Amino acid sequence: MIYTVGSKKAYLRSILKTGKVTKTGRCRGYAGGCAFKTRADAERHLDELEVQGYKGYMVFGLLANWDRDTRESPDHWWRDLLVDAEVVVLEKEDVT
Repeated sequence: MIYTVGSKKAYLRSILKTGKVTKTGRCRGYAGGCAFKTRADAERHLDELEVQGYKGYMVFGLLANWDRDTRESPDHWWRDLLVDAEVVVLEKEDVT
């Protein structure tokens, strides 16, 4: 498993409604969602978002392979997700 950051409200709503959320991978006009090798790196990005005034995000797991399913981003310090990947909630207490 690798990690991502996403909208807490949107992701949890989708999980409750449909049973899952999918993070979009690379496609025409889109580099792919942000992907992090460690939870600590994802939390670092979450901290950066909060400093920039973005609220309501949290760290999620991604059912994807770091080496096969991500590539270095030319624009950011994290990697871009190359394939669509299922998002998972890491801990129940994160959703409160």
